[in-house]
Amino acid sequence: MRFLFLLVTFSLFRQAASCQSNSFDMTNFFVENEYLFRMQVSRFYPLDREMLETYEEDWFWSLVSENTAIKWTDELLEKFSGLLDWNMLQRNPSILWDETRIQRHRNIIDWFYLSQNPALPVSEVWIQNHKNEINWYFFSQNPAFTSQKALLRKFKNRIDTTFARPRYARASYFFKQTEVPAEMSAIRDFAADEVGEALIDRYFDYWRVEEMAGLPNFPWTLQRFRLLAPSVDHHQLGDNTNVYRRLFKPYLTDDMVRSVMQRLNPPGVVRFYSLKQDKDALGLIPGFTTGKGYRDPFIEKNLEPDRLLDSLPSADFFLDGIYMPPLRFADIHEWSEGRSYQTATIAVSEKVKSVLERFRLPPHRFYPVDFQLNDARYGRETRRYYIFHIATCDFQYLDYDRVIFYWVKQISFNPGMRRFNLQGAIEQKIKSPQEYLAFRDSIAQHATPYRRFQPLEYTWNADLDVIACNVESSLYPIWVSEDVKAALGAAGVTGIGFRKVRETHPRMTGAESAAHRARNAQIIESVRSEWTQKLPENEQLTVINFKKECAWRDSVLALYGLVKKYRKDHPVKAASGSLTAKLLQKEEEWDVLLPPKFFDMASRLTYASTFRLLVSGLKCDLLSIDQMMKVGKEWTTWYPFTAKAVLFANDGAGNYLGFLLKPGSAFELGDTIYEFDESGEIRDVGKL
Repeated sequence: MRFLFLLVTFSLFRQAASCQSNSFDMTNFFVENEYLFRMQVSRFYPLDREMLETYEEDWFWSLVSENTAIKWTDELLEKFSGLLDWNMLQRNPSILWDETRIQRHRNIIDWFYLSQNPALPVSEVWIQNHKNEINWYFFSQNPAFTSQKALLRKFKNRIDTTFARPRYARASYFFKQTEVPAEMSAIRDFAADEVGEALIDRYFDYWRVEEMAGLPNFPWTLQRFRLLAPSVDHHQLGDNTNVYRRLFKPYLTDDMVRSVMQRLNPPGVVRFYSLKQDKDALGLIPGFTTGKGYRDPFIEKNLEPDRLLDSLPSADFFLDGIYMPPLRFADIHEWSEGRSYQTATIAVSEKVKSVLERFRLPPHRFYPVDFQLNDARYGRETRRYYIFHIATCDFQYLDYDRVIFYWVKQISFNPGMRRFNLQGAIEQKIKSPQEYLAFRDSIAQHATPYRRFQPLEYTWNADLDVIACNVESSLYPIWVSEDVKAALGAAGVTGIGFRKVRETHPRMTGAESAAHRARNAQIIESVRSEWTQKLPENEQLTVINFKKECAWRDSVLALYGLVKKYRKDHPVKAASGSLTAKLLQKEEEWDVLLPPKFFDMASRLTYASTFRLLVSGLKCDLLSIDQMMKVGKEWTTWYPFTAKAVLFANDGAGNYLGFLLKPGSAFELGDTIYEFDESGEIRDVGKL
């Protein structure tokens, strides 16, 4: 009996040791593949409020918004409302989008996404209330609707029959070679997603497995992942249910998630963030450009990245008008069209300049320039900015005793692939900035194609709060420390985005000292105190005018049913099924009155020759009555004056012709013809 007891005890001990070893190995695996780990956990793991809040900067919030394992509450939605992707939330079946919630968030509801939610509380009353808002293409596929036969009969005329179930490619597409085992040949015409896991596993060497990785039956194992990792797109695997089920779910617990996140966020390390132009409350921020003939001094061939200019040549600088309206100034603007990517430059406001100058900076310049804002619809203004230029000389501060340099295979725009693009450590030991430059120049002169190299991880033996360097997938980014980020936030900067730098694990050892952190804490507090005492900044003229137009749009869209009332007093006789009857139905559905001339021409199918010539002259074709449409929410969000606009022709390339509401009317369309360009420009091109 004693022997049996010892045997059981030893067995349990070995099992526990094995579990601990396995747990340790999986922690390492998750840390090594942190990009995929953060995506998979964001998308599938039942994160609670504490984990969402503690590691707020590490989650992919668009994927979090699709997570059906999270216990969503109104309190949770409110807490993280500024981070969540509300379009993805509307597709999330774990959130009950009942009438109360729809009305509470009616200003952000987009029926393109909401119509796809399989958990909608669909009933005949619900459909009647929203039949003119529902996106019927997606709703016609939605099981919340298709599972109710009575509703299918009731709304059969609304069902969009263009839908066809998407299919994977044929299995033969994934054959590595023409000569394959007979059992594989027998399924060459099967849809690849229907190929059984056993068959995939049995003939693994005969499949083009890199391309099959996304299939729902792909037999993922840790060994296979390590084998395929350098050749698969980690970004596409981030929301792959099969990957989560096989590689992540068996090992994930709250303790495991916290353990990995703690490894990825070691205490005492000063975090760095890539400084980027971002959105504000109104959406995208415009970039800036220059007048024609301007020779960009930052991209001259003889300008080294680590050399600073004394001044800039005289030029006119403009905010770029191709962005969504209204044009407006923010505290940061990037070059449009990627200009000056060869140097670390960005335009900042006086506010940002005053904050940055309080911190420890590398060699830099602030070049004063005047930005012109020319918005023909909402206003014009000129403001002083500074082009912030940092010398890209981070190699002078590298800790050469700790940094290991690697050859870089190629530029990758997928951060998860970075470690697979590092071909191997450079054998030659680089011990100083001088040796770094000499090595860089020597490989540039070789006859073989230019090779790139960079540190495996960045470690600087300096106390800078801002740095710029040439790293893979982002040429010459500007990185700021968490203290600079906090100070800019305390100043209430606008249009600035911060993306945490992770894959290169930057360390600025001097900035981690207690004395440096204490100094920065005083700066942050002084900035907060200074900007708390200032009066709020006045809204820009363009924003004021835009908001007025938005208020007009909202009031117009709130007055639904005007045409129905109008037709009671001004009836039009039409035979059932006639073109006139169809137009009358469209008018009531859109709550607009079409221009009388257009209504008469379209209902009689006698389009005037001059009208046809105008439409064809604009390289457009008239749409049938069934194809005509009212502009979507996206247009009215960006261009509120297009509320209730109706499109009647297109060129097949994304450009349309349509009518806008008459000035002063909430439902009558004018007879001026407008061209709706896919880039967002709307212009008068003629009259009926």
